[in-house]
Amino acid sequence: MDWSDWAPTGLRATVLEAPDGRRWRIVLSLPPGEMPAGGWPLLWGLDGDTHGLTLIETVRRLERRGEVTGVSPLAVAVLMGGDAPLSAADRYEVFTPGPPAAAEETPKGHKTGGAHALMAFLAGPAAEAVGSAGGVDTARPLIWGHSFSGYFTLWMAGQSGDGLAGVAAISPSLWWDEAAVAPTPAPVYLTAGSREDRADERGMVRRLHGLAEARRACGLPTSLSIFEGEDHGSIVSASLAQALRELSRGLKP
Repeated sequence: MDWSDWAPTGLRATVLEAPDGRRWRIVLSLPPGEMPAGGWPLLWGLDGDTHGLTLIETVRRLERRGEVTGVSPLAVAVLMGGDAPLSAADRYEVFTPGPPAAAEETPKGHKTGGAHALMAFLAGPAAEAVGSAGGVDTARPLIWGHSFSGYFTLWMAGQSGDGLAGVAAISPSLWWDEAAVAPTPAPVYLTAGSREDRADERGMVRRLHGLAEARRACGLPTSLSIFEGEDHGSIVSASLAQALRELSRGLKP
């Protein structure tokens, strides 16, 4: 019996080389039906090697009855490693703006500091490539990420001013360098699992509560959900529907 590679229908993909030389694969999913004036709102999905298809299929399912689910039709552009899935070492490098607050957090030999290059790539060549596919509004995208890429979404939002329409940060690694995350006027959805809080200094749930309180004190739109019984891995699937609802709210006039 012969087996072959297979992928869900309706997806398109391209591989681009970023200005820093790293290659990225972008997988694009567009909604069915009539395109709105100006194009479909764009959702960037990070960590695509592990969560990309889950994100795409959840959007496809929930946008079918948006009046019930609260999820708007979205163009989903998932970012993956260009030649191979991102390794743990790759994630340390591409999603962090620099060394961590505690130097011992970086495994020996791992690079950091690639977040600036990734932000420039998303705003430049990647946005141009997605826009060239037709029917996508790339002007003020939404962005979703988990763990290190969740940290990156918050960091990028703080650097981008009003350049993002909304952020979903799933179990973001705020312990890396919380002080580097500047406030953003974009609506932010924060979530984690109740089983993620550890006895060490990382304090996932505690840090999320602190960030949410600080943002609310400044009048910035913020939502926070802690999912009972979920951990760092299970929180992705458990939170997706709520995250997509919160992101869609940010698109409403």
